[in-house]
Amino acid sequence: MKPNLIITILLGVLINSSCSNKATITITGLIDSSSGTTVKLESYHPKTFYDSTLIHNGRFKFSITLPEEGFYHVSFNTPSKDYGIISRYLLIYAENGQSYHISAKGLNTIYANDSIRSTSYHQHKLNEYQHMANTERDKLLHKKKYFLTEADKALNAANNKLYSAYLDSVSQVDNDITNVYLFARHRFIRNNPNTIVTPFLISDVPDMFENYQLYKKALDGLSPDIKKSKYYKESAALLSAVSKINIGTRAPLPVGSQPDGTELRLNYRGKKIILLDFWASYCIPCREQVPQLKQLYQKYRQKGFEIVSISIDEDKAKWKRALTQDAPTWPNIAECVDQANSKNIRNFVIKVIPANYILNSKGELIARDVDMATLETMLKKL
Repeated sequence: MKPNLIITILLGVLINSSCSNKATITITGLIDSSSGTTVKLESYHPKTFYDSTLIHNGRFKFSITLPEEGFYHVSFNTPSKDYGIISRYLLIYAENGQSYHISAKGLNTIYANDSIRSTSYHQHKLNEYQHMANTERDKLLHKKKYFLTEADKALNAANNKLYSAYLDSVSQVDNDITNVYLFARHRFIRNNPNTIVTPFLISDVPDMFENYQLYKKALDGLSPDIKKSKYYKESAALLSAVSKINIGTRAPLPVGSQPDGTELRLNYRGKKIILLDFWASYCIPCREQVPQLKQLYQKYRQKGFEIVSISIDEDKAKWKRALTQDAPTWPNIAECVDQANSKNIRNFVIKVIPANYILNSKGELIARDVDMATLETMLKKL
């Protein structure tokens, strides 16, 4: 199933990166053609609003004391007749006593590599990662443009074979563009073993299973001071969960209540294939697969197929409304808690949805994140 789609080197200096210190910072900005835009300062996750100001004559300024050092979002929110509010986000590392200046030739260039300048070394490393990713993305976009131009030439020359070859190249480049930020994370992590940006990046990767050894090596190599940070602790907890949920191991029991508030007592006895399906009411790809799941459930239920859908919705009313609309005929449970506190998200390392695990009659993991075609192939063997 395709995921629905959603960062200090210590140079012989002791730097306190435990993120427990308050951070008094100043952020200034000079953005062309942006007057009337609201600038907000919010925590990265979970989202907490701290301050806002209006851009006037292209300029804005924050002077604020934040509850802790760490990663925050600076968002630029512009009214639009057609789209309501258009929001653009920049990530900063708030370090006590440091200043930040954001400049751009218009809001559409806010993501340029040199848009944030700061006295913070931590921010410097974050900029380094983003520069690496943006530079590689720009190279790929240039390559795509070249292939499209050549494809047009081949089409005009009635060279269908060459035209098809260039289109294949475009598809490959599109795939590389999709993964460019993930690949940049890999390169950055390998080359920056002692920076707080590394555990931050690891805490939000979608390929924790596929690149477990890469991330474990990076975390193990961090300095004792960096290991005091909450970002290290979050990443280490994710790796620990991954190590306990490999293929062949017994899956943890999902937690949560059914729509009527009762507990679901899972019993795998008599079942041959159990699908643990992770979804949410706001996830369109998740809900689009319900009709297919209904067909498979009806066809193979009597042969030992079971589904347990596990919502990561925070809002119980939205979860129940989606169930009423989609009418799945198999068990559904949800915790309905802040996703940062979800035991299911933590225990099953859910980074993107749709996501799923396939279990056998012993509750052991036999597959992960299978698509509908692969699932049906497995069910045909029942």
